[in-house]
Order: sequence, then C-alpha cells, then structure tokens
Amino acid sequence: MGKLLTLAGLALLLQLGTATKIICYFTNWSQYRPGIVCYMPKNVDPRLCMHILYAFASTANSQLKTIEWDDDALYALCQHQWP
Repeated sequence: MGKLLTLAGLALLLQLGTATKIICYFTNWSQYRPGIVCYMPKNVDPRLCMHILYAFASTANSQLKTIEWDDDALYALCQHQWP
C-alpha cells in the first residue's frame, strides 16, 4: 500500500509539473474586420500564447507564397512579439 501511495504521489507531482502549451491562431484576413473586431498581431497577448500559427499562405511552383499584400510585415510583427 505504501508503494502504491508513493507512486500515486509521484504521478501527481509529475502531472502538476507539466506545462500546458497554448497555441494561438492568427488569420491574415482579421486585419480587415471593421472597428473593435479588427485583430492585429499586437492584439494577441504574448503571456497567453506559447506559439502563434500565422495563416494563410498558398503555394506556387512547390514554394510557399504569401497571399495578402502585407503578410510579410504582419509575420514580422508576430516574430518580434514571440522571439
């Protein structure tokens, strides 16, 4: 019984020590929403997200290609906010 309690306690400690990974998703078209629902990389709380997925892209000749005219600039803002 003592070994079982020790193992259960160890499992609980390991579980409590495991960090939750929160991944945020940013779409490039959210910049076009009107008013307060316009969403830019600066609006994503860096204390909340461990990673950010930037969407969308297309492909041309087996290479990734940006879609929006300012995707490179918005992606750079995301990289600056989450080094």
